[in-house]
Amino acid sequence: MMHSAPNASNNTQLCTEHAKHYGTIPMTSPFHRTMMKESVPPHRSLGSAHGVVSSTSLNFLRGKRLRDRLSRYLDHSTFGIFYDVVVAISSFLFSCSYILRTYQPPLSSLPPLQWSLEIILAACFFIAFFFRDVYLSDHRLDSILSVSTLEVLCITLPVLPASFLVSSHTLWLGASPWRFLYPVRFLHCYQSIKAVLARCHEYMAPVQQFAALCYLQLIFIIACAAGILQIAETLDEGIKWNHNWTFFNSFFNSILMFVTIQVPPADNTLAKLFVGILVVVLIVIVPYQLAHVMDLRSAFSVYQAAKYKPSSRVRHVVLCGDLSTLRIDCFFHEVFHDDHDVVDVNVVVLSEEEPSSSLQALLMDPFYSKRTSFIQGSILDQQDAERSACCSASAIFILSHANKQTDEQECDYRTLMRVLAAKRFGPCAPLYVQMHRSCNARLMEDLHVENALFYPELVLSLLAQNCVCPGFSTLIYNLTCSSNVNASNSYLDAETSHWVSRYLHGASHELYCVKLPSEAVVGGMAFAQVSGLIFEKCGVIVFAIVPAGAPQSNILLNPGFSYTCVGYESAIAIAKDRRQADAVESMTKGSWRPPLSSSLLGQSQVPNCLPRLLHRPSIVGKAGDTGPRRLHDVLIDDVSTLQFQLDPITVCIVSMDTFPEHMPYFIGPLRVDVLHPHRPIVFIAATIPNEEQYALFAHFPDVYFLHRNPYHISSLQLGGVQKSFRIVLMSTQREAFSESCETELLADAPCLALYRTVLSMVGHHNAGSIITELTNRSNVHYIAQYLLQEPRRGFPSEKKTLALIASDFSVSPAFASGLTCSLSFCDNLMINQFFNPMIKRILHEFISAAWKSDGFVLEDKSSEDSSDTADKMLQRSSLYATKAPKHLVGRCFAEMFHGLLLSEGMLVLGLFRYLKDGENASLGYVYTSPSPGELITEDDLLYILSHRQPSWYWD
Repeated sequence: MMHSAPNASNNTQLCTEHAKHYGTIPMTSPFHRTMMKESVPPHRSLGSAHGVVSSTSLNFLRGKRLRDRLSRYLDHSTFGIFYDVVVAISSFLFSCSYILRTYQPPLSSLPPLQWSLEIILAACFFIAFFFRDVYLSDHRLDSILSVSTLEVLCITLPVLPASFLVSSHTLWLGASPWRFLYPVRFLHCYQSIKAVLARCHEYMAPVQQFAALCYLQLIFIIACAAGILQIAETLDEGIKWNHNWTFFNSFFNSILMFVTIQVPPADNTLAKLFVGILVVVLIVIVPYQLAHVMDLRSAFSVYQAAKYKPSSRVRHVVLCGDLSTLRIDCFFHEVFHDDHDVVDVNVVVLSEEEPSSSLQALLMDPFYSKRTSFIQGSILDQQDAERSACCSASAIFILSHANKQTDEQECDYRTLMRVLAAKRFGPCAPLYVQMHRSCNARLMEDLHVENALFYPELVLSLLAQNCVCPGFSTLIYNLTCSSNVNASNSYLDAETSHWVSRYLHGASHELYCVKLPSEAVVGGMAFAQVSGLIFEKCGVIVFAIVPAGAPQSNILLNPGFSYTCVGYESAIAIAKDRRQADAVESMTKGSWRPPLSSSLLGQSQVPNCLPRLLHRPSIVGKAGDTGPRRLHDVLIDDVSTLQFQLDPITVCIVSMDTFPEHMPYFIGPLRVDVLHPHRPIVFIAATIPNEEQYALFAHFPDVYFLHRNPYHISSLQLGGVQKSFRIVLMSTQREAFSESCETELLADAPCLALYRTVLSMVGHHNAGSIITELTNRSNVHYIAQYLLQEPRRGFPSEKKTLALIASDFSVSPAFASGLTCSLSFCDNLMINQFFNPMIKRILHEFISAAWKSDGFVLEDKSSEDSSDTADKMLQRSSLYATKAPKHLVGRCFAEMFHGLLLSEGMLVLGLFRYLKDGENASLGYVYTSPSPGELITEDDLLYILSHRQPSWYWD
């Protein structure tokens, strides 16, 4: 549960960063770049598999499964790009050597320099093929028996070893039929240039890329035909060498034959026969087959016949359900992120729709072509499930409509059918499922689906937490999703780098499941002491633990001094990557003492250094004891008539014809007994809930409804938005939108229009009080754009402001300050559950464990209630957001971390830092796991895990 200090001091708004990508619309899409007229940023590497992910570094080769790491490094690194380019250039030189040989007398020997070049190139081709295509292959036998093997043998055997067996060092001798092997070099050259062109999907539109491949293929077909025509025409032993049948003359004659249907002058019988065959193929067979193929192409896709062949060395996961190009691209980025340090996972996409042109271009990339497979079909069909190898899958992900808001119940029914099919065709594979209605949770329990994610529970809870804690949704997103932005990019200017570098430093940290060191290192130490020791030595914040002997689902958030570690327990840590997290278990025993300044904080002889925690009795009675219970009793005409003592939380429902369900997940976190004081909640909605819906949250006190259109200014005035503590714009749109970029972005048009209306009423100085739910996180930049229209806020110039449209959503000031929450977050969270199964449980502890467990009953939490039995019980901490104690202001983060942890058992996860512009405190940014030397300011809010509310919370 999250709580925030009620009095936030005057703070200011953020600047924005000039990043280059924005939201779920991938800038890898050439269509998007063409429409935006965007130039390619110079910092992007040529072979980047994702527009914002840098190439794999050489350090990635360290670790187990070296073969897989080598294969991944060659496919996703700058060295791999250089390797493909060198192979393409070498193949071109190898073909040029053959062309040069056609201008030399037939009986002459090969010049020594040319012979040496061919020996070197042939040896390199042979070694490269058997290393990369055979040794690094998951299916070696298939690679050996492939056409590529025959191709390599045809181009290398005439050089190695045949050139050593003849005096002229070449098989190009007079009328030798062995000369027909030499045009195969053009085929090898085509394959190598095609490999380089496949990496250019980020810089060329799909149509341009496919057209280039088509032209390249046509050129090399004509080149092969010219070579065969020249060899056939000069095959007679009696013919003398002359310049009439050089390669380029043959190439020109072949073009004439293909374009003008004119037979070239041929004196040789074999050449005439070959020309006649080509003319027949051109006139009779090619047009007929081309028309037939085009008809088949329009009615049948190659992806309908695709099949994934599992490997014993590599795991694979199946992605199915309601998919779109944007969601698939996001899935790839998250699964293959280097932070996971996983190299033995392939992805099989099982989609009912054919891939778009941009997705096809992405699948052509060598990195994805080896690790992903696209199969057009449905998991409901047994043959399609067998083609995608569901029976041997390590996991099956079933996505549900998020951006395309159709009927929720119907969508859940379709998901249920897919779950039943997955259970049938992949009984051993764990399922990761997305659902809408929480009433269907029992169906998932009956089917033993443990990893079911429900949209309303997550999104509504995050919106509620954002009301009482600035930046909560951003904190959770940064901890559960892999970062895709580099904080060291040179495009950050001095105006923005100050806060962006700190924000991205925190965003680069994620949650990892780790093992504590051995008993010899941590045995007998309290959890608070172990956490301080690990932070001091490894720079990792360990904030949760699974007690020894307890099931993995029993996670304790910061038990403080109430739990004694025994060694090798499972714990949850915040680390920059998996390598840093794994350093926790390998930590050795050594003398450790916290910094002197932090040690002094916990000494009893310095009572004024740190206020102690206070036990205050809860003033929250049983939910429903006070206030009306019937719906008509909570309908109001004007908020001012209620004379609230505290500014209310106003919720504007965007939909005009429906009221959102699952509202207890929004109201519940705002009514926990440890949160004091409770603010009234006012709903402004064109459609009020029915009696059945209202019965689910009628027991919550101080919840009111204003039955009016929220788009009218008069309704907003009667609802008191100008005096609201927080204003939540809740989107429940159900219009059906297609999966194209434009219409998907338009899904948030009503919500953005309402945002603009509310902002015009409350003013830009109160923009930080408006929290918006978005369907597509790409629309975050529209919120940020509104925030930058106030000239007094100290943002960059208008020219720099326009760069927001192309910025990454994660560095937008609207997202960094937690003013937006998107359904797209659910996809990232579900994917990361595969790598860290405890994420869902951790998120439950942060969000809903407190209000679901306490039952909203009166509890006297006085200090006199402590007993021997209570001392033996493990403490459960909640997450608070509060200002730093006055005596810790100006100290570094490491001193504050150790001081609060060792003296009070309170664990700090990070900061919410406000930026000043001299007037107000609207916006800030989340700073997760700050640098140890970062100084704490008086306006910083601390994210604290504590079993009791801090005493300075009310200051």
